[in-house]
Amino acid sequence: MSGPRRETGATALQRALASESAANLGRLGRAVERALARLQEIPVASKSAREESEFACAEAVWLYFVQREACGLLRHDAVIEAYNIPATVLAKVGAKRPMSDENPRETTVRADTNLD
Repeated sequence: MSGPRRETGATALQRALASESAANLGRLGRAVERALARLQEIPVASKSAREESEFACAEAVWLYFVQREACGLLRHDAVIEAYNIPATVLAKVGAKRPMSDENPRETTVRADTNLD
């Protein structure tokens, strides 16, 4: 009979990386939930604010998709359905926000950076 296996440095590192990837995936998923909740609070009639929120939401979704793919999860259909991500948001995933008249240098919207 053999005793318990000793963990090598490489195995410990792989386990730590997998753990961090899973934790980050959870943080990014919660950021998507918050962004979608904020989007729901904005009336459809408020086109400018709605579009701004859609771009912020799209960036949160994009970051989540990238992390999922880094974890080997390449299909997003179930996630799109589970989170009920609107088509207007999906159409903006990976896109840059058009320049506004107020700030012609502004080209992107940052997603919620509070990932806790």
